[in-house]
Amino acid sequence: MFGEPQPQHHWLKKFIGEWAVETDCSMGPDQPTQKSHGREVIRAMGDFWIVCEGTGSMPGEGGEFTYLMVLGYDPDKKKYMGTWAGSPMSHLFIYEGELETRDGVETLPLGSTGPSMTEPGTLAHYQDVTEFHPDGRRVMYSQAKGPDGEWVRFMTAHFTKVK
Repeated sequence: MFGEPQPQHHWLKKFIGEWAVETDCSMGPDQPTQKSHGREVIRAMGDFWIVCEGTGSMPGEGGEFTYLMVLGYDPDKKKYMGTWAGSPMSHLFIYEGELETRDGVETLPLGSTGPSMTEPGTLAHYQDVTEFHPDGRRVMYSQAKGPDGEWVRFMTAHFTKVK
């Protein structure tokens, strides 16, 4: 229960800092891409967890929003685990994922289930995928599984470290 931090816990430190965020969001297949901006502050919570607090503007006329994410690594499950809650919705997203590395890009796809954006009253499968590129860029995109089983990207965020 009170084990030593694993290399996966140390990897999470890449997130720590203050970030400026620029987001492109697709509001539908026939809709133009909407842009929004925000800030994210990420801090360690001990040796095992990080806490991400973000603020930003919703695409279009959606107003301001805030979110809180907690992310850690569970050595028993051998998976990254977390939660995400946002001010515009009542659903708590529970994350689970495994780190992958391809062509020098560290990728953490975090899967979850939540309310469908297209079929009210049903649940859908989602992924928030974070990429750390060798040149220091951090990119995160959100996607939903479509009726055909394919992932459909609806949001991409580009993070620039401020501090």
